[in-house]
Order: sequence, then structure tokens, then C-alpha cells
Amino acid sequence: MGRELVQRYENEWWIVETSSNIFSRVSKPFESKEEAIETLVKGGCHPKVVKDLEETGCVPSFYGLFKIAAGLEVSKALDKMDAMCPDGDRSLFEEE
Repeated sequence: MGRELVQRYENEWWIVETSSNIFSRVSKPFESKEEAIETLVKGGCHPKVVKDLEETGCVPSFYGLFKIAAGLEVSKALDKMDAMCPDGDRSLFEEE
């Protein structure tokens, strides 16, 4: 499942899953795009995944050519940094 970096409000960014439950939150909310990217770097996320997420805002679930499970890389980095979604698998737009 792919991942996307989404700005919800001026100071609220989320990393979401884009495939199963549309825009399911996988991260805690971040105050900036930079904070989200920094969290992934510190969590040991593969540099290609971080670069693509930072530049394009999204990554596929898997890079076949590079044999990188991008979605898993993001989830592992978030887990390592204790930055997983605090309230479980819920849609980003559930409250609307």
C-alpha cells in the first residue's frame, strides 16, 4: 500500500495509506512537512523513499526495480520513532 504526505490544515501534516481504506492515517500528526521527513530519516527509512516522499508527496507500496517495500519502510521508521497513528486505522477525513 502506498503512502502519501498530506497537509490537512496549516500546521497539520499526516502520512496516510492510499490503497486499502482511502487515506487511512498511519502516522501521528506533524506540525510541518519538515518534521514528518525528519522523523522518517531518524527512523531509518530508506533514502529513496524519503526523497520521493519529500519531492512528490507520495510513494508506491513497492519499488520493483529497487526491491524496496516503500510502505513498509515508512511504517517501520514511524514505529521506531513512536510516531504511528495514535488512534488506529482511521480515515483522515472521517470527522467530516
